[in-house]
Amino acid sequence: MPPLPNNWSWLRIGALAGGLYLLYLVRGILPPFVVAGMLAYLLAPLVAWSQRHLRLSRGPAVMLVVLLIVGPPVAVLVLLAPLLFAETRALVTRGPELLAGIVVQLLGGTEVELLGQTVSAAAISDQLLGWLIAALDTPSGAVHLATLAVEALLGVFVTFVVLLYVLLDPSQIGRFALDLFPVAERPRVRRIGAEVHTVLGRYLGGLLLLIALMAGVTWLGLTLLFRLPYALPLALLTGVLEIIPIIGPLLAGTLAAGVALTHGGVQVALWVVLMYFVLRQLEDQIVVPLVFSRTVELHPAVTIFSVLTGGALAGILGLLLAVPVVVIVKVVRESVIREA
Repeated sequence: MPPLPNNWSWLRIGALAGGLYLLYLVRGILPPFVVAGMLAYLLAPLVAWSQRHLRLSRGPAVMLVVLLIVGPPVAVLVLLAPLLFAETRALVTRGPELLAGIVVQLLGGTEVELLGQTVSAAAISDQLLGWLIAALDTPSGAVHLATLAVEALLGVFVTFVVLLYVLLDPSQIGRFALDLFPVAERPRVRRIGAEVHTVLGRYLGGLLLLIALMAGVTWLGLTLLFRLPYALPLALLTGVLEIIPIIGPLLAGTLAAGVALTHGGVQVALWVVLMYFVLRQLEDQIVVPLVFSRTVELHPAVTIFSVLTGGALAGILGLLLAVPVVVIVKVVRESVIREA
C-alpha cells in the first residue's frame, strides 16, 4: 500500500474509525440496511435501463422496477405463506420429537445402557435440547415469539423503505463516501470504486441466482424423491444458507438428514445426504464457475476464516458480510497494486 498523502487529515481518519466503531455498536439494527443495499446493487442497472429506453424519470423508473422484479417473488411467497407457516410451525413444534427420533435411530432403540444405567432416548433428547437452548441463550414463550415476529415485519418494512430511498438517489451516498478522501486522490478512488461496484454487483447477482436455484432444486428433491414433510421450509433454509459459504450448506444438509432419519430411517437419511452432496458438487464444479467469474474467487481457507471471523465479531450480520467485505478488499488490493 502506498503511504498516506501529506494532505490526508488525521481528523478524517479518526472520524472514519469512530464511524466504523459506531456501526459495530449498533450492528443489531443494520441487517435491513445491508439487505436494502444489496438489493439496490442488483436493481440499479435495471432502473438506469428503464430511464434510458423507456424515457422515464427516476421515481417512476424505480417504482416500475421494484414492482416488476420484487413483486412476483413477494406474490409467490404470499401464496405459499399458509403452507410455509404450517410446515414451519409443525417443524418447530415437533422439534423435541424429531430430536428424540434421531436419538432412537442412532442408538437403535428407545433405551440404552450407559454406565450401568438404563437411559431412555427421550431423556437424552431432552438433555440435548436443554444444552442447545442454554448454548443459544434463547428465551422461550409466546411473548418472545411475538416479539420476533414483530421485529421481522418491521425489518421487512425498513428494508423496503431504505431500498426505495437508495434507488431514488444513490449518488448522494457515493458523494458522501468520496468526500472522505483528499481531492487529489478522488479520481483514483472513483476508478477503484467503479471496479468494486462491478465486481460486487456481479457477486450479489450470482448469489441471488444461486439461492433461488438451490432452494428450487432442493424442494423438488425432498418433495418428489423422498416425500419428506417440511420440504418447503427446509428448501428455503437451504437456499438462504447459501449466503454463508461452506458452513451454511453443511447446516442445511444436516437438518434435512435429521428429518429424513426420523421419517424414513437410516437409508432415506443416507440418500438425502447423497442428494445434498451431489448438488454441492454440481454447484461447485458447474454452477459457481458459470455464475461467478474468477474475479470473485477466493481460496476456501480464506473463505472459512472470513466467515468465522465475521460471525465472531458481528454475529449473523458478520456472517452475511464476511465474504462481500473480503471481495471488496481483494479488488481494492489488486487495483492499488496494479496502479502502483
